[in-house]
Amino acid sequence: MNLTELSYQMKLHRQLIFLPCVALAQIALALDVTSTPGNLAEAVGTQTSISSLTVKGRINAADFEFIADKLPALRSLDLSNATVSAYEGDALITSAHTAPAAEIPPYALAGSQITSIKLPQGITAIGEGAFLSVPLTAIEIPASVKTIGSAAFSGCRSLSNVSIPSTVNSIGSHLFMGCDKLKKATLPATLTTIPAATFADCRLLADVTIPANVTAIDSAAFAGCASLTAIDLGNDLRAIGAAAFRNSGITEIDLSGSSSLDAIGAWAFADCEALASARIPDGVASIGEGAFFNDAALVTTNFPSAADRMENYTYNGAASLDPADISHNGITSIGDYALRGLTQATKFEIPASLESIGDYAMEDWTSLKEMTAYTNSVPSIGVDVWAGVNQPAVKLYVNTNMQSEFTEAPQWKEFDIVQSTGVSDDIMADGADSGVKAFFSGTDLIVKATTEIDNVRVYDSAARQWVYVEPASEEITIDTAAWNSRIYIVAVVLTDGRTANIKLARR
Repeated sequence: MNLTELSYQMKLHRQLIFLPCVALAQIALALDVTSTPGNLAEAVGTQTSISSLTVKGRINAADFEFIADKLPALRSLDLSNATVSAYEGDALITSAHTAPAAEIPPYALAGSQITSIKLPQGITAIGEGAFLSVPLTAIEIPASVKTIGSAAFSGCRSLSNVSIPSTVNSIGSHLFMGCDKLKKATLPATLTTIPAATFADCRLLADVTIPANVTAIDSAAFAGCASLTAIDLGNDLRAIGAAAFRNSGITEIDLSGSSSLDAIGAWAFADCEALASARIPDGVASIGEGAFFNDAALVTTNFPSAADRMENYTYNGAASLDPADISHNGITSIGDYALRGLTQATKFEIPASLESIGDYAMEDWTSLKEMTAYTNSVPSIGVDVWAGVNQPAVKLYVNTNMQSEFTEAPQWKEFDIVQSTGVSDDIMADGADSGVKAFFSGTDLIVKATTEIDNVRVYDSAARQWVYVEPASEEITIDTAAWNSRIYIVAVVLTDGRTANIKLARR
């Protein structure tokens, strides 16, 4: 036998010896065991390098701790035929006691590298942080589960789709926070609240089903959901929390059907670069600081009639917004920077109710041409309210008896102040020559005449026609609650041919 043949024989011999070892190693990668509570470590023994584990029998919190801490190579875990035992100390709680829910314990597998798991079918709860930062690619939650704790799936960066069964009636905060590959989520119909930061920073989330019974969206619930362009929030909402949709991809939000909505939290829709339309119910009494901050695409919105304060930064940076849409009688204060950067604004009507304007509130209104003040006192103002505005080139129309007061007031006096002859100081105006009278009762526009009215047309200050009616009576009431203008032109034609054109303000 020459040297070449000897070398070949030795190589073949080594391979024949090594092959059984490889086979044994491959067998050891997957393990099927039966456990009793607290004894999984004994059942697994020395085979801690396994990548796949199937467990039957009963397990408890100690067994989960063993899985998370002592099986670093484990990627697949099948507990579908296992039962989770409830323990108090070292003693199994029997049916004679009040046993806690059989649950996946808090932080049971947090930080492990498991990518696939089948959960026990009998569990009723998934504990807080149970799968925190676990790279699961999918999760099937058993129909027996009723509660899921806070952050249970937070940081599961490989999870792309999740459906929570209808049996679940409570979920904790931060549930899927940081699941940055999550694209679709279905929530159970039993939920009434979307807790804080539930989907925060789920940047690929584009499809989420919100239950019809939801009454509250808590703080940061959808913050950072950059791919979420549309969402149906139903009509039962009562509150939207702080930063609930901040930095999300929402393009429009229609809350007009949510008649019970009372509050929108601070920064709720801030930094929503694509948000173009936001419809808010008039009954909302509070819109928090910075609610629409830096929403440069926002064109269509309204400031609810029930809200009397415009907080700091509310519309700061909403460059495309028409201030006519967010001004109404009843606003008493405009906060610091609240309207800063409305660069497309050409006109602004100052409500009769306005008492104060905050620092830099209307900075950089570079397109401003005119303002009309309906106040009978000069509103107090903060620092450099109109910084960046060429005030001498802007006409400020004031009530006849207020010209001298505005002319003497700091910052106000920099405008080209003009006495207003086109706007009545009263909410009632008369068409005396024709016997026609028009006035507001709340948001109802009432038109009365001494003879039968043939038709009435109502326009806003930009000459847009809002309504045309033929009442065939001497009096008509027109509901203007849905209209966002404050100045109206009422053109009346009587059956005898006489006409009246009345300009009046809705206070």
